[in-house]
Amino acid sequence: MRVNRNGAWFCVFAIWMAVTIGIASATAPATTLVTDTIYRADGSAAAGTLLITWPAFTTADSKPVAAGTMNVIIGVSGAVSIPLAPNAGAAPDGTFYRVVYKLSDGVTSTEFWVVPAASPTTI
Repeated sequence: MRVNRNGAWFCVFAIWMAVTIGIASATAPATTLVTDTIYRADGSAAAGTLLITWPAFTTADSKPVAAGTMNVIIGVSGAVSIPLAPNAGAAPDGTFYRVVYKLSDGVTSTEFWVVPAASPTTI
């Protein structure tokens, strides 16, 4: 039996292209930079940690996002800068980030964020 080398090379090339296209289409979702300064009720800069959790969702541009958690230390003078996948228009409907503020003075509060695709944005 004679092997057709052109056919074999074509098969190798086709497999390589399929893998390359598969990897290229599996790109991570774009992120929105959430930046702001967090203040206490008395106007002083806050210090502490943000505990952020989210369920699995699919962004409005069809990128899957796995469920997860993130701890963010509030920076000097209350500054935060957090890259998050946008969940505005995500599936399932009503997807949000749950953000628990754990401030250094013992104050705890919770917010629910919907992050737009436009970057940067504020809290």
